[in-house]
Amino acid sequence: DYGMQQHRLFKQIATSYAIKLTGRWMNVAFNPEKMASDEVPEDIVEIHATSAGLKGLCTEIAAAGIEDLRKACGGHGYMLASGIAALAADYVWQ
Repeated sequence: DYGMQQHRLFKQIATSYAIKLTGRWMNVAFNPEKMASDEVPEDIVEIHATSAGLKGLCTEIAAAGIEDLRKACGGHGYMLASGIAALAADYVWQ
């Protein structure tokens, strides 16, 4: 039952895992504990550009996913009891 809703939900779950693993990769790439206080990593410019781009991309992906899940719930997606309405208020730019 509800095959279309399951497909939309699993797609968003997979996307959230991809975002989470990308965040872990960024933590490994820029680990301040491995650096001395006066040492600057040689790839700091690349790390900065990557993290800035990923912030915008991941925010847009999350907002689109929340909107997709809200639409999958039909009218119930607008109810506060669903939890999606509160997420949409926080993440989706108005």
